[in-house]
Amino acid sequence: MLLRINTKMLSYEIAKAKQRIIICAAGLTKELAVSICHAKQQNINLQIDVIVDISEHSRRLGYGEHDANELLMQNQINLYQLPKIRLAFCVVDQKSWVFSQLPELVETNETTEGFNCLELGSQVTEDLVLTFQSIVCPPSVATDISKFTNEQRTDLLTRNALTVPALSDQAKKVSKAELNKIKEELTTNPPQKFNVSRQVNVFNSRLEFVELELSNGHIERHVFKFPDEIKRLFTDDAEAQKRLTASYKIIGENSEISSKDIVTEVDRLRKVFLKPVGKLGRVILRSNKIKFEEELANLRTLIDQYSVKLYANLEKELAKSKDELIKAVVDRVANNPPDELKFGIEGTVVKKEDAERYLDDLLTEHMPTANSLINNITLRCDYKAVTYEMLTDASFVHQIRKQFPYVAWNMPLEEYAAAKSMED
Repeated sequence: MLLRINTKMLSYEIAKAKQRIIICAAGLTKELAVSICHAKQQNINLQIDVIVDISEHSRRLGYGEHDANELLMQNQINLYQLPKIRLAFCVVDQKSWVFSQLPELVETNETTEGFNCLELGSQVTEDLVLTFQSIVCPPSVATDISKFTNEQRTDLLTRNALTVPALSDQAKKVSKAELNKIKEELTTNPPQKFNVSRQVNVFNSRLEFVELELSNGHIERHVFKFPDEIKRLFTDDAEAQKRLTASYKIIGENSEISSKDIVTEVDRLRKVFLKPVGKLGRVILRSNKIKFEEELANLRTLIDQYSVKLYANLEKELAKSKDELIKAVVDRVANNPPDELKFGIEGTVVKKEDAERYLDDLLTEHMPTANSLINNITLRCDYKAVTYEMLTDASFVHQIRKQFPYVAWNMPLEEYAAAKSMED
């Protein structure tokens, strides 16, 4: 029979137990653990066995609460550990239920809508109990499946098609030391609140942060900053040399190898696809991500084509710039040569051609090469998910609504508001 079940409903069934309570789940809530302990207080002869995954990882996913395990142990409930257990079932007397248990990181288990449970008949319940006993080590009751006759084993498998677990699947009794160690780990690095985590997932399913950056693509903006050797050619004053920050544009204003088309296309992609949300950066609707990446691929092709063109012409541009610089200062260098030039030639007169050769060598040493400029052109695109800090930013919701006015944000935004009120 298909049913709907949650903690409150299961607690109600547990309260009516007269003989036994057997629960196997990835984890239990504290509310359910309280119900189990209360049932034992009402009937000390009640057989109670619980198998859970007590691990830190299970808690971080939102399967149950660590406090529930501690409460069960404090009340001397048989508590067993079975790593990675994800099938949930509960036996109360002659009734049993198999139900889905979603991690709180994804969805709350306290829903009152939809089917999430299958109630089993009495015969299948007994088969379930026997299977449970087979994975508990040592057995919680006298009956041990290892002592079954071949006929009993065959009957169990034939009637319910259940596979007898191997020894490697057996559960172990939980010790207090194990619980204390896990508690310490969860205290040192506590899990994020699951209502906030779910809200983060909602936004991540619809939005993504994107950083798009063109580095060193503005070729015409590249400048050659004069090194100290050239600064000394302009003045002999040491203090003036320190204050001199002159630089020279490598590419002329009217150059044919301008990167204007590349820069314009990067700006267009940002404007069309990536919307600013204050200081947090830019976001894209995930529904537009495929189209964005198609255009991004076209842009990368454009950059590759531009680089080929650039390489063919940049050497000439650099040579032209170097010649212009040499012409600008060659007379000054010839008339007032630095010591390395004055005492680096034969004779006492520094000729103009000597100054030109000196300047050519100096600029060749310090000016960037065509290869270095081209290889530094990179287009970087990084994606980042929404974080808790972003959700708590006061301007985030306002900016999202403003930048995407035609998107129905009401549902996730209202869920976030509800999550915040729950925290308060």
